[in-house]
Amino acid sequence: MSARNLRIIELRREPARDTNDTLIFEEGINVITGEKDAGKTVWLKMLDYLLADDDVPEDAFGAAVAAKYDSLHARFGVGDQEITVERKWKEKGLKTKVFLNGESLNADDFGRRLMEMLGIPLLRFPKGNPYEDRAWPELSFRMLYRHIYRQE
Repeated sequence: MSARNLRIIELRREPARDTNDTLIFEEGINVITGEKDAGKTVWLKMLDYLLADDDVPEDAFGAAVAAKYDSLHARFGVGDQEITVERKWKEKGLKTKVFLNGESLNADDFGRRLMEMLGIPLLRFPKGNPYEDRAWPELSFRMLYRHIYRQE
């Protein structure tokens, strides 16, 4: 299977009241601009949470923002197909679930599924002393994403 790219098509957050906030992305590079404290960083934190963060939303992007919004939705392009990803933290029992095309998954399973869609093999790597008697951790989508996000 050949590697595919991941592109954001749309990112939407739904408040309990008022209308939805939506970002529509164009092909190529997109730049989010705005005044100081306009919410640019919150959008990035919400995207980070959407992509398999296993924290609760209050820790991921703050209690005030988590209280204001009910859910977060995105459309992504993966290769030549389109997928939808959702987080619904206000619905009972769904705070830590990620919905991929409507299917409820935990964050780890979502990450594995996304890596499979992207053509990235599941790997294990040594951490610490490679000769110690312990299992090597699995390289996850979350680890890869965080390295890109933090520019490491």
